[in-house]
Amino acid sequence: MRGRDAAKVANGHVSTRSLGTSGVLQLSVSDSDSHVAAALANALAARVIRTRLGVTRGTTDQIVTTLGQRIGRINGQIAALDGKISSLNVQAATTADPLTANGIRNRRDAASRTRDALVEQRSAFETERTGVVSADAQLPKPTIISSATPPSHPDSSGATAEVVLGLLLGAILGVGLAALLESVRPTVVGGEALATKFDTPLLGTLTEAPDGSPDLADMVRIAERLRLAASAEHVRTICILSAGQGIDEARLSKELDVLASAPWEDDEELVGASAPSSKHVHASRSARRSERGPLVRIRPFESRSFAIGNGHGNGGPGSPHRNGSGVVLVCPPVLKQEAFAAVGHLLRINPGRLLGVIEYSSAQTRRDPFGLADWEDA
Repeated sequence: MRGRDAAKVANGHVSTRSLGTSGVLQLSVSDSDSHVAAALANALAARVIRTRLGVTRGTTDQIVTTLGQRIGRINGQIAALDGKISSLNVQAATTADPLTANGIRNRRDAASRTRDALVEQRSAFETERTGVVSADAQLPKPTIISSATPPSHPDSSGATAEVVLGLLLGAILGVGLAALLESVRPTVVGGEALATKFDTPLLGTLTEAPDGSPDLADMVRIAERLRLAASAEHVRTICILSAGQGIDEARLSKELDVLASAPWEDDEELVGASAPSSKHVHASRSARRSERGPLVRIRPFESRSFAIGNGHGNGGPGSPHRNGSGVVLVCPPVLKQEAFAAVGHLLRINPGRLLGVIEYSSAQTRRDPFGLADWEDA
């Protein structure tokens, strides 16, 4: 430790810690050399013990020394009085004059009383000294319980604990940020939640393939459900209304129209093959029109689709919808509250009935389901 600043070493490399309420003090020293650290820890511990003993035992030793000095002075006074009393006894015994003898005996008695008082005072000092020594003996004596030894491996830097605390803090901040975003821009998450919000059934989920086209198996499944929904509501035209960005209504409507207009027996063949051409569908449509009843047409959502007498509605007095048209809403997995409100207003001013909701999971929504990129741009 030569050549090093003792104050800097003490501030940066020496630490103490109390172990509970036991009165045991743990002293730790860190150094690049393990043997130097152990030697310094033992030297500091010995110095601390000497200092504490000097503080606690110094006062006791001083009190005991003072009491001993007082007792010694009293012993000298008692010895002097003993000699005086003996001399007075001899004088009283050898004096023939009664008056003189009485005076000598009076002085002897006074000396005896003084001696008795000194004896009592000496006894009090001795009792006090014994009490101080006994109390000091009952006090705990500081000692080294376990000497420091060179460690076999260096202490950890605490990086693991810091990483764990960082992850915990990051999780807390993430939850707080999500709560803040949800309070500022509330969202509806999941197809089931969207269908519940619109009070309509969930017709299925469309997953976008890597090339940007909807998955064919999902398309066939949803086309079947669209035909069932149209039959149940007695509508002949279904309008596709998108409630999010990145959904091509025209393309989706065209492909669903081809699948929904195909014969029922051809659905299984469509799953493993490419979508049928419009020419092939129109040829089979004419051959099976009488068996399937009215055709279901799927179109993009337009205001004129709901105009009375536009040629698509049945217009019958007993029809649930005078224009024979219904609406199917295509939503991303996460819909912002303002988009939900806008779609709700649009549906309320159009006479077509909402037949159901289709959840459309595109590649963009899978990368950024909560629209954080739009939030940053805003």
